[in-house]
Amino acid sequence: MAFIGEDDILVLEEDREIRRSAVMNLRQQTYLWYIVILRLYIGYYLLQQGILKYLRGFPQSDWINRQIGDLNKVEIFSWYKSFLINVVVPHRELFGYLVVSGEILIGLCLVLGLFTRLSSIVGIFMLLNYYFGPGMARGGASLAQQQTFIVVLLVLILSNAGRTLGLDNLVFKRRWLS
Repeated sequence: MAFIGEDDILVLEEDREIRRSAVMNLRQQTYLWYIVILRLYIGYYLLQQGILKYLRGFPQSDWINRQIGDLNKVEIFSWYKSFLINVVVPHRELFGYLVVSGEILIGLCLVLGLFTRLSSIVGIFMLLNYYFGPGMARGGASLAQQQTFIVVLLVLILSNAGRTLGLDNLVFKRRWLS
């Protein structure tokens, strides 16, 4: 028969605490204030681009040829080209409004730090579409910009950046019972 002594219990509690601290806690408030700079920059950039597109009448314009080029000549993934030709082109005005409103709403949410994770996920979806469309067609700096913004949005999701100097801290404030 084996007896567990006080020393064994302390070791087990320390081991449990180490394992608990090693697991990522996605609810914990982050104090990584320097990530706020990334959140504000990406948010301001998307907000500015969305407003400028709205003021220029982006949804009603021929934005597909201007942003991507002639779809018959441009070299992008065949499955994405098919999606653009069969779905986006027939509904170009609807997708134009989706682009403009998406950029404005995502930018506003990131600047305010409101629903940061959700807006970052939607932002990644939008930027992946920019990556497959204009990014692949143009290459170079346009492609690199999409990649950089996608990585920054991933960092915002993982760091919970809206809880530092953002409204997420107020909206998702939890009261723990002791």
